[in-house]
Amino acid sequence: MNTSVTNFPHLDTELSQFSVYQLLNEAQDAPKNLNPKVIFLACSGLIEQIGTRLGFSVFECNNLHDFLRIGLNRNSFVLVTIGKRQECSLSKLKELLSVRTKHPFSIIVHEQQNGEELLLEIKKEYHKVQKLASIEKIISEKAEELVNREPKLSGQSNSFNLIQRNEYKYSREFLRLRVSEFIEKKPEDFLENAINQIRKPFSKKS
Repeated sequence: MNTSVTNFPHLDTELSQFSVYQLLNEAQDAPKNLNPKVIFLACSGLIEQIGTRLGFSVFECNNLHDFLRIGLNRNSFVLVTIGKRQECSLSKLKELLSVRTKHPFSIIVHEQQNGEELLLEIKKEYHKVQKLASIEKIISEKAEELVNREPKLSGQSNSFNLIQRNEYKYSREFLRLRVSEFIEKKPEDFLENAINQIRKPFSKKS
């Protein structure tokens, strides 16, 4: 996001008063109904081997095109794939998914793990992504709450989509940045190694 922090100075005071620690606690205590999907990408046989033992929504895709075509990137997800892929490298895959999804995700590279090890790793990443999805939800709710207190612009109808308002976008990205910085300073207090999944939509201006 390229919005300058000086564009909405009237929001800065209210945004800075939000307690990040409290926001994270609210996310952690929120009902766990933001369930990521587990997708096996070009991992023939794995879904039969361990998929039924996960207890999560599980999908299998032969290639990245199918994954995107059926819209599995429109939800938070854990993607299990092999390291050596013909479609694109692992780094390109991460880059592409970062662009094509607005939701938290994790990629697990399946090499030679046995079924039990892979099962545990998927469950671990699943719960991390679920926590991140809860954070995103709380951030959006706080931004919506704040913007709804702002007077509507002249001529703006009641049907104007909230997420189209620049004030909402600004508030959401401001809170995302504060949460990201907080977790990076104290990762052991909340998400440990999952901090890389918190995207930084904009940087503070010097």
